[in-house]
Amino acid sequence: MPTSTEKFQKLLAAYEDEVQRKQHKMGRRVDPRDEVQPNWITGYCTFLRGQTVVWSPSFELIGTWRPSTGSWLWGFADPSVEWKLRTRMEEVRKQGASWGIDMLVHETLTLASEQQAWELATVATAVTRADAMYRLQEADEQRFLALFDGPPASRSSTSMRALRESQMNMPAVQIPPNPASPALRRLATPMPASSPGGWHGPGGSLPASSVSAPASSAPAPSSEREPTAATHAEIAQRLFDVVPYIHQQHIGTITLLARAVPPTGPIGSVAFDLKLTLRPSTGGPDVHLQPTAALHDALVSLWMRCRDRGAGYRFITARLENGPQGLVPHIVLEW
Repeated sequence: MPTSTEKFQKLLAAYEDEVQRKQHKMGRRVDPRDEVQPNWITGYCTFLRGQTVVWSPSFELIGTWRPSTGSWLWGFADPSVEWKLRTRMEEVRKQGASWGIDMLVHETLTLASEQQAWELATVATAVTRADAMYRLQEADEQRFLALFDGPPASRSSTSMRALRESQMNMPAVQIPPNPASPALRRLATPMPASSPGGWHGPGGSLPASSVSAPASSAPAPSSEREPTAATHAEIAQRLFDVVPYIHQQHIGTITLLARAVPPTGPIGSVAFDLKLTLRPSTGGPDVHLQPTAALHDALVSLWMRCRDRGAGYRFITARLENGPQGLVPHIVLEW
């Protein structure tokens, strides 16, 4: 019977390529020179390039490694971190117990090198289905963060429900029989990810009354030629989700310009060229935003519904305006 360490090495070998692909994808998105600002209150990690926000994923603490002592503390057991920043990490402990891998269960470990910290973080990234990971250097310790393209799990009941369902339905991992595992390669870029989520603003969730759909919109049918009230609300939510926390309290107008590229291959392969801009209510310079996969998927879904009604639009202009009645979406389709 394989030992706990052998099981871990096989698990690492099974997950390594997957996580490397995620890191490579992130490396195309951010630059080692970008300024990284994790907010331990809101659960968002902002990557800044000058004054431009290039990415603002949510994050959770995987674990902390102290080179001076070789000690590793798993994020799920770190009392200095709020529970909402280690919610998904509980899955690491649960799966470790299920697989019989002690080092995924014990709260503290003693590691021989930084390489082992990367290996633990790699497995945790895969188990929690994070979009990437990032090593944050803080004084005499290194904190490994799991990055997620959606909002923090604890911010949205939808996200929490999806998390629980994914945990319940998580298939058993087939650990390959080879006992050896290649060393995890360090990338040239920093080892720095889509889940739909609820509306969230400074300090908590925005009440539903803060979002107003156009009064003239009709109830949502199964397909549409023009945006329905439900579509307005969904697109507006996705627009809000792309705004980093540091800008959420100063939203003036969020503008989306999108050009649909109709499918030339399988049905549903439509893509979009997107341009997103935030105009702050403070009168400051416009901020360029990065679209999320959830926003792109919502636009694809709208395009397909319109196509089913006999006309796929070519351009879409969407605005989310902060007015006296709250955040109001406006969507215009051009055929």
